[in-house]
Amino acid sequence: MFEEEFNKLTERQQSLMLNWLKHYLQPCEEINYNRPALELKNCFCCLFFYVTREQFTCAMSKLGFSVAKNEKLDYVFNVSEKSKMFVDFHIEQKPENTLPNIPYM
Repeated sequence: MFEEEFNKLTERQQSLMLNWLKHYLQPCEEINYNRPALELKNCFCCLFFYVTREQFTCAMSKLGFSVAKNEKLDYVFNVSEKSKMFVDFHIEQKPENTLPNIPYM
């Protein structure tokens, strides 16, 4: 899924993103519709470098996360609310139709 787009990143970028996501996101049983790809990738982009939603989705797929689409046609994954990304960076779950609280470092 989106392999061609992912390969536009350098090998170093690919490795950094995969390692960071592996460390900060933990899978769970069910798809988490409260954490769309846009929110997750924006957190990564704020800390490192810009990636497209397709590159981010491909990385998540490579790491074994399940991928689905929500009603807004954004990608969602089986990401646990107990993931280090949310805990360590204090990213709170927001009600629908609001932007996530992603602190800038």
